Amino acid sequence: MKVDAYKLPLTPELRGEIEQTARVCGLSMADAIRLGLKLGLPEARTQFATDKQRVVAVEPWAKGELKEDYATEDDEGYPIRGLIAAQRLPGGED
Repeated sequence: MKVDAYKLPLTPELRGEIEQTARVCGLSMADAIRLGLKLGLPEARTQFATDKQRVVAVEPWAKGELKEDYATEDDEGYPIRGLIAAQRLPGGED
């Protein structure tokens, strides 16, 4: 597939807005330009701003803690068993 690249002349103000949108939204400059063309840069910033405090890695539950914390008085018929089985355990143990 042939791809044509077009150079866009940008004023310093527009370049700054694109860089700000890319930084706030966690996008590349190219993605910010595409999104800005589709929605407009201010709208893109309000819709796609990312929270920098999000959790990206969580330690898995210890094997005993998981069953203990999800235990109920009447464990039979309670759908939590499927959720417990789906939890990632340390070392890939079941």
